[in-house]
Amino acid sequence: MKSFFEIIICLSIILPVNSCKQNKQIEFTAFPESYKLKGIKVENELLFKTGIIDVCDSFLILNSAAEMEKCIYVFNKNTFKYVLSTGNVGRGPHEIANMGLGVADKSKGIIWYRDLGKMVIWEFNIQKALLNPVYFPETFVPLPEDKFFIQFFSEPNNLFSFADPDQEILISFFNHKGEVIDSLAIPDYLNIYKKINENTRKHTSTYLYLRHPQKEQYVIAYRMADVVAIIDSRGNIISKVRGPGKILEIPKYDENYFQTNKYLAVSDQYIYSLYLGKKQFEMKNKEMNINYPQKLHVFNWKGQPVAKIDLEYPATTFDVDIEKNRIITFSPVTGGFIYYNLPEFR
Repeated sequence: MKSFFEIIICLSIILPVNSCKQNKQIEFTAFPESYKLKGIKVENELLFKTGIIDVCDSFLILNSAAEMEKCIYVFNKNTFKYVLSTGNVGRGPHEIANMGLGVADKSKGIIWYRDLGKMVIWEFNIQKALLNPVYFPETFVPLPEDKFFIQFFSEPNNLFSFADPDQEILISFFNHKGEVIDSLAIPDYLNIYKKINENTRKHTSTYLYLRHPQKEQYVIAYRMADVVAIIDSRGNIISKVRGPGKILEIPKYDENYFQTNKYLAVSDQYIYSLYLGKKQFEMKNKEMNINYPQKLHVFNWKGQPVAKIDLEYPATTFDVDIEKNRIITFSPVTGGFIYYNLPEFR
């Protein structure tokens, strides 16, 4: 596979932020490298409609699988063989009342699973589940009161972060008692919520975010514009990148808005964004069809564009297998996993 396109940096300006920080504005129209990758299908004994993927040590974990009896499914990441499933869905005392979203604490081998019915986050320990076929966690974290959020993640120091719909805040934090720590809140110096009404903020995931694996930095990827930003833990803008398209930074919201960045994964070096670049639904032959992403945009942690990757199959979620330098995707076309070997970026 040969790379092509020369990067075009149209604007690179140093601007002051909060009188003590500098930020770099970058605009570009093409990635410096471009690849078309062939996917390798995995023959699964289980078929799914959707799910969230996490590569965790030697395991590949799929959670939030729709219309399944369990909320977490574990596979060997090397052989893709099924290992176990856990977290029965139901109304009983050892069941998930209303499936929410699970996120991985990869350093501890834990899946934190949000139960919207019981308003808690359950601590699923994969090693304990391996030893007990009827395992269900005893430990949980209460969800903060009066704070509805779509995205949340496990953070260092026994904290969780979440995308806050407050107009002035990007990311808020709460502890294992469900208490929001106001002093840690990251302000919205990006002005993502500018001109967006309260109802849209509370019910639409306007941006995606992830933390750097070691540094106190976050990537913020707009979901309805070609904008990716790197910020520090105080909200100061390290870099803000616009491109490769020319989609408005403050788009018009309707029932079927234009979508860009759909899902994120990160490594120490790179930021990977699953990119759609069109409306999620389109009418074809008088039928409503779903558009799934089939592109991956790669940036480094300076905010510089690195590569565009065309995937052979559509994907809804993915994660990076750093050990094998590949990405593993979930494909709605096959109902299972497809992996791609990543090139060595220059």
